[in-house]
Amino acid sequence: MATHNEWIAPIFTIIGVLVGALINPGVAWWLRKKRRLGHWRAIKAEVEHDRWQAQEYVDAGIQSPANRLITICYEKGFPPLLEDGVLSTEDTQAMLRFYDLVDQANRTLEEVNDEMRKGNVEQMTKDAKRVALKMKQVADRQEAYARAMTVIVKHLT
Repeated sequence: MATHNEWIAPIFTIIGVLVGALINPGVAWWLRKKRRLGHWRAIKAEVEHDRWQAQEYVDAGIQSPANRLITICYEKGFPPLLEDGVLSTEDTQAMLRFYDLVDQANRTLEEVNDEMRKGNVEQMTKDAKRVALKMKQVADRQEAYARAMTVIVKHLT
């Protein structure tokens, strides 16, 4: 006949396994949620910065600034959010629209700089007008920025 002491080790082993099985998914969920929030916070800061920087560009009227709108948080943080499946189609479209404008503005700024280096003032002036239009669209609080911020705030709350 087994004694009381012989049952203690197997019982505690089973309890440990059950507790571990219950805790492990909870810890994984918590870490994933923390990582998502980090991505969303970084993207929020970047979107706000890009909107501010675009407005500065529009207000200053500089044809060819040295800086570009930043996209590092989007490039590093958005793919994991897509992989986790936390974005609806509408959310994804809103974020893509904002960053598409940022990308267009940055590419057009490069074209302005290229034309400036070539001394092609006429083409540089045309490209600078396109940049100004794109920057106005990035800075516009009612359009792509507003939709992107709505998505971000939704996922931060």
